[in-house]
Amino acid sequence: MPRRIDHVAIIVRNIEQALVFYRDTLGITPREIKEVPTEQVRIAFLPMGGSGGSEIELIEPTNPDSSLASFLERVLLELVERDS
Repeated sequence: MPRRIDHVAIIVRNIEQALVFYRDTLGITPREIKEVPTEQVRIAFLPMGGSGGSEIELIEPTNPDSSLASFLERVLLELVERDS
């Protein structure tokens, strides 16, 4: 059985908007925000503890035609339709 979770990835539309909650509300400051052009994403790494601790990764698609952006839109559309 695993001893810890290394990271949890959360797909967001906009990292800056997501950080209003994670940084400003929860107090989790990103250790790094970087662009990964080969994957068409920006990633904010939010540490969740000391050395060797878990991380939250906020992942923002940078290309609206990417498969990740398409997945995000399908999930959001389904959530909105179910809430209606």
